[in-house]
Amino acid sequence: ISGLTTTGDVNVGGNLNVTGGIRKSNRILTTTTTLTGADAGSFIQFNGGPYTITLPNPTLAANSGIGYRFWQNTASSITLSTPAGSFFGPSGSATSTVVLVQATTSYWDVWSDGFNWILFGIKIA
Repeated sequence: ISGLTTTGDVNVGGNLNVTGGIRKSNRILTTTTTLTGADAGSFIQFNGGPYTITLPNPTLAANSGIGYRFWQNTASSITLSTPAGSFFGPSGSATSTVVLVQATTSYWDVWSDGFNWILFGIKIA
């Protein structure tokens, strides 16, 4: 196949080998949203706010090891929520919700360890 465009799912019965990389479009959020595993690995921008973003359950096997990168392109605080587990790591709260304060940092990485979400604020000068 030299090219493929589809709006549906693509299922592969064997191994999928990629030599050119996998490109995802960035996503811009402006209101309360629930993210899925399909959103993982993409660059997500927060505009407007305040609102709450719900991440998937980090304890599901399919969600172990997935991550999100957020750019908080707003002066508003954004709340992250999870239906299971908690937020840990350098910027975590040890609870099922955490408020991302834009004045702290504009960039956030959130990764599932299979039990919880690990939150890193990426400080820029």
